[in-house]
Amino acid sequence: MTKNTFKSPLDKKELSEIKKRMFGKNPELPSYPFGNGPSILEFEKKFAKFIGVKYAITTTSGSTALTLSLASLDLPEDSEILVPGMSFIATANAVYNLKFKIKFIDVDENFNIDPLDVEKKISRNTKAIIVVHLYGRPANMDSINKIARNHKLTIIEDACQSHGATYKGKKTGSIGDLGCFSFYTTKNMTTGEGGMITTNSEKLANKIKLLRSHGYVNTTNNYTFSGAGYNFAMTTMQAILGIVQLTKIAKLNFCRKKIYDIYRKNLSNLNLILPKESITKDTSSACHLFPILFTEKLSENYSAIVKNIKREGIPFSITYPEPMFMAPHFKISYLGDCPMSEKYCKSIITLFTDFNISPKQAYTISKKIANIIKKYVK
Repeated sequence: MTKNTFKSPLDKKELSEIKKRMFGKNPELPSYPFGNGPSILEFEKKFAKFIGVKYAITTTSGSTALTLSLASLDLPEDSEILVPGMSFIATANAVYNLKFKIKFIDVDENFNIDPLDVEKKISRNTKAIIVVHLYGRPANMDSINKIARNHKLTIIEDACQSHGATYKGKKTGSIGDLGCFSFYTTKNMTTGEGGMITTNSEKLANKIKLLRSHGYVNTTNNYTFSGAGYNFAMTTMQAILGIVQLTKIAKLNFCRKKIYDIYRKNLSNLNLILPKESITKDTSSACHLFPILFTEKLSENYSAIVKNIKREGIPFSITYPEPMFMAPHFKISYLGDCPMSEKYCKSIITLFTDFNISPKQAYTISKKIANIIKKYVK
């Protein structure tokens, strides 16, 4: 089996909408000053409704969404931000780039920030928690919200992998104070690049809009500014792609769930730790990736198994091969302090669930992996 050539998640519907909006009778500009174009505003309004919040603000990426969210809080320079040890590096880089202090928290059995470790590591300088819904699986938001209320902390949800996932009836990105989404090519919905911030706070939404566009104040004078800011505005074309992709998100997530279930069925009873179908009865995953953990006994042969999977040409990734605190620029030693993060990174592989994988291919992939694993199960 060989890896497929990656197919674009976009089709004629997106192209047709771009032609209509940008080359029709009343053509929109490719970009607008300070991110206020008609399609951008429409995308924000529709995404806010989809997530179930009052406000949504477009950005250039999930990374800049995290940066703007943190920057909007106007925190003191010595503020400490809690971040899970296991995630894509952008989660921690947002804290690092704004020069706040970072404290890494271990993860629980669902790969998300562990509330027990949060409680243990909070200090008087802790001001915010970044909760990542890793692999599309919602974190334990009840416990996190309770801790945040008790310690007066802001919650930023990194929902970059969890478009449409729900926790007790609420979509991720609507449960904390701020939600951050990525629309990178591999996400559950895409604008190529791009991001979104969601919130119910008018104050934070207005602050983020100022920061996103050079501190621009919307007055009759187009060059009135309230202070320093960034140029993190989305383009018209990206917003149009997002509008169309929103109409497809339910179908796209359904397809991912289908692949997810095929993997689960064919890889059970093999000394592998597979993701639970749901964390609670009324919680659903966005099925962004299918994480597989090797048991301790099987982990002894981790390298050999991974080589065999590669040799078979099976599409997979190791997401993530090391905890974020191992990156040299953090210069903080957390070895031994986040044991679950370290353990999982040494014994994980992740399978793709996007529409490039057909149900037939998912069946073949999982059966081939199962045959490899059986050679090492005694």
